Amino acid sequence: MLDYFKILDKIGNSMGVVPVHLSRTSMVADAISTGSLTCDLIIGGGWPAGRWVTLFGPEASCKSTLLYHTLQDAIKQTSTITEFFDFEGSTDPTYLSKILNVDLTSVFGVRKENGVWQIAPKCRYHQPDLGEVYFRYMHRILKVIPDKLQHNGGWYYVYDEKPKTDFDPKLYKSTKRYWVPAPDGNAQIIWFIDSLPAMLTEKQDEKDENNEIGLQARMFSRYIPTVKSRLARKRCGIVAVNQIRMKPMCMFGSPEYEPCGEAPKFYSDIRLQVRSCSVPPPGKGPILEEPCWDGIGTDKYRYVKVSTRKNKCFSPFRSTLMRVWMEEKGDTGRGIDPVFDVYQYLVETGQVTVVKKAYIITLPGLWTQRPWSWIEFKELVLNPNKAEVYHKFNLNDPAVGAVDPSNQDAQAKLSTMLDIRQVCKAQIKSDEAFRLYFDAMCQGGKSSPKEEKTCGMCTKFHKDEMCMEVEADQAGCDQWKSEEQEEAELDLPEAIEE
Repeated sequence: MLDYFKILDKIGNSMGVVPVHLSRTSMVADAISTGSLTCDLIIGGGWPAGRWVTLFGPEASCKSTLLYHTLQDAIKQTSTITEFFDFEGSTDPTYLSKILNVDLTSVFGVRKENGVWQIAPKCRYHQPDLGEVYFRYMHRILKVIPDKLQHNGGWYYVYDEKPKTDFDPKLYKSTKRYWVPAPDGNAQIIWFIDSLPAMLTEKQDEKDENNEIGLQARMFSRYIPTVKSRLARKRCGIVAVNQIRMKPMCMFGSPEYEPCGEAPKFYSDIRLQVRSCSVPPPGKGPILEEPCWDGIGTDKYRYVKVSTRKNKCFSPFRSTLMRVWMEEKGDTGRGIDPVFDVYQYLVETGQVTVVKKAYIITLPGLWTQRPWSWIEFKELVLNPNKAEVYHKFNLNDPAVGAVDPSNQDAQAKLSTMLDIRQVCKAQIKSDEAFRLYFDAMCQGGKSSPKEEKTCGMCTKFHKDEMCMEVEADQAGCDQWKSEEQEEAELDLPEAIEE
């Protein structure tokens, strides 16, 4: 009887065709966060390393905002190299600095006149124009850098030739390649592209009026396979932004379409759609105003509906709400609102209940000892002085006791214990969040988008929208409301009166 495994291993090793390890655990543990807990929840833990991700939506739907928050988490991984291709050239330094919460000089570096870096960049920022040039650039880098593979529970850089490293590379007889231990399973390189439709082709740059049509679509069909085929084993990722446009004179079907042809759709591992929507009831219109957590000034917010239209890494066709912080006390906002993000995450996972307009949180921590109003919950999340929160809301814990403001160690311990957002992130990393998410759905929580009740008044272009999530340019629908939605209004933060 033929030994097929021996034949496959012998021929595969001689040709460099070696099977690799695939693990759901490493996919979540080494993923890049989107900056939003609810987005991480519906896509399966964040953007996995070695995948192509596309964010798409109409104008002013916070696509770039979500991209900036992903960049914020990527630069925190010291073993990951990031590059930002700003083809549009429309990045606002003030807004980006508020989201990253650091000086941009420390992120993008400072270069001397002779080309030497005075301050090494954490992210390389480019303002390119020609798409073919940067596809060739990425392709050449992917050919030069080694593979990054998992073997026997550890991560390794795998070379075809013996590298010059501090480690003594191992040469496995089964592979005939050199294996150098890697510090972790994080992505080697992540490229951010804003945006795909702004990538100019070389023929378009020649200003030839006789150029054939579909130049961009042809460029993506030709060059994406040269990059996509190596992303997984090189442990590199691409997060790109695409648009939604309207077909002129469209008589049948949806008038919406995505530019750049069909190739970006088929080669994307995850496609996340973002759309602006109106403020949930009892609010009205596209903008919501709330008092700041310290009672000084006013904050302005807008709501965005996020849905996964394609997901090869998790259960697809999930949706959630996200709130974007537009203005803070008359100044530029911070991007994704962490307060509503934590609240929505707790709702999705069934870890918050509303009793007489007060929130009861079931997360393990000091905040479970008392009910919270919305403004108190907002201060719990946003107030950087956790000792002040601890004393103001009487969060007495015998294990902590009285906290001395001058004691730095006690302050640091209290900041960790009262950081509710970090507790939620830990649940996502440990996969506990997904168990709670599906349990909440089975117990009558939020259902999948296809099972939501819709109203005929909210149907547009053969596409149903939920009454509570009507787009900002549409009027609210008051002619239909289910009993579940009437009860859900009590769960919304706008219903809390201080």
